[in-house]
Amino acid sequence: MQATRFGKPLTYLLTAFCILLSPVAAAKLSATLDRYTIAMGDTVRLTLASDDNRDPGNADLNELEKRFEILQRSSSVRTEIVNGQRAQSRELTLELTPRLQGSFVIPPFEVDGIRSEALSVTVGPEPKGQASDQLVVFEAELDQESVYVQGQLILTLRIQQSVNLDSPSITDLTIENAYVETLGQNSFQRTIDGRPWLVRELRYAIFPESSGELLVPEQTFSGRLSSGRWRLFDSMPPGRLIRRQTAELRVPVRPRPSDFPGTTWLPASKLSIEERWSAPLDSLRIGDSVTRTITLTGEGLQGAQLPPAGEITIDGLRSYPDQPSISNVTGERGISGIRTDNVALVAG
Repeated sequence: MQATRFGKPLTYLLTAFCILLSPVAAAKLSATLDRYTIAMGDTVRLTLASDDNRDPGNADLNELEKRFEILQRSSSVRTEIVNGQRAQSRELTLELTPRLQGSFVIPPFEVDGIRSEALSVTVGPEPKGQASDQLVVFEAELDQESVYVQGQLILTLRIQQSVNLDSPSITDLTIENAYVETLGQNSFQRTIDGRPWLVRELRYAIFPESSGELLVPEQTFSGRLSSGRWRLFDSMPPGRLIRRQTAELRVPVRPRPSDFPGTTWLPASKLSIEERWSAPLDSLRIGDSVTRTITLTGEGLQGAQLPPAGEITIDGLRSYPDQPSISNVTGERGISGIRTDNVALVAG
């Protein structure tokens, strides 16, 4: 059985462009989910982490428990010594299953006066039941019905299994005229019509390099029935090969709009810029230097797609640009590219 579901297309516009001052270092409390779109009957992991000695286990979970049942909890402490300084961090991990369906916000958690950010989550209905004789279901899902050229398209390959399998494998994903980056994999439990399933998801970011139509070829999953579940009267003996295949997917790739006014094409879902100075400009004296740092972050872009910050010209200051730092980070929404440009300015 195979299925394809499409989410809402990303709006490839410049949605955020702000200049921030350098923040003062402070203790942080972070809250993250391993998935922000789930279904009734799924399990999801919430991680609450502090970067100091505050214990996330002291957080009030009453609001969380109105929307989720806590199935399991575990805590960990990590100690590091950097440059002779001892640093300690703590984590609380909760395995949850939703009580309610809908889109809602999990309020911030607070520990000893430090608060985390709120979390937005969407809980959909319980997935449709599978045929009673099915042991393994393999699906392919795209997050958009169409994509702009050089924009990000996320493909999820999902294996649902109600039996244990040995030697599972999936064919390598190769797409013509596109750059493909593996985002990672995740696993969780799912209950459908009272029947438990183990779900494994593999996610890929796809960047089409030309307009027209993008073809995602059919993918094949295979595995052998584990001997650990076999009983004398089972109809399927251990070692039986199980194969499942998705259908090929075709996605329209839109070109850059003809009336696009700029010269730099950035089909990002979110773009932000941060400026930092190593010292105030009004305190400079002849011979003093100051460093200007510009960090550009594009959600749904690779770091290599981001343009340089551009030259700066200030009377009385000589500029000496450094090599840019370019990187990619992966998360729930795919790839975010980061480009950092540093330039030293010398008064004289």
